[in-house]
Amino acid sequence: MIEILHQKFPQYNLTGQTVSGTKDIMCFSALFTILHMTLPISPVYTCILILRRKIISRLSFKGVNITKDTKNLHSQLLMALTYQAIIPSINLVSISSYAIGQLGLYNHPALEYFTFTSVLFVPLLSPLASFIFVSHYRKFIRRKVFKIAKIEPTETSVAATYYNNSIQNSG
Repeated sequence: MIEILHQKFPQYNLTGQTVSGTKDIMCFSALFTILHMTLPISPVYTCILILRRKIISRLSFKGVNITKDTKNLHSQLLMALTYQAIIPSINLVSISSYAIGQLGLYNHPALEYFTFTSVLFVPLLSPLASFIFVSHYRKFIRRKVFKIAKIEPTETSVAATYYNNSIQNSG
């Protein structure tokens, strides 16, 4: 592999480096792995978006008789599921940078590093979904941040809002 890299990229300094890889990506084992990792992404996300659209149309159908709170809860759940399902699509960036390098369209060490570092965003963003969309986690983090920043949280209450509105309307 080092000889191949020296021939193709003489500007790379590979002294004392460990190099591994596949000489020919057209052999069955390499090609099967590459296609298995890249091809299923597009149809899966297309299906997710189609199902999402169908669920939204069912929820907004006039014949569906559910309360506003239930409809709001369903839309929040749908948003959380969509966010969670779209996170792995970041792999498309990695696949694109890999394909650009493999096809010889552009080669640069930054592009080679980007192929692997872009995949690292998936495990970073996945737990953030829980913190954003699960109200108990969101409230806990908000309390902790307010406590650290020494900010007094303001209490919001439906009863207080209703009481203030009824006073204003009667006066």
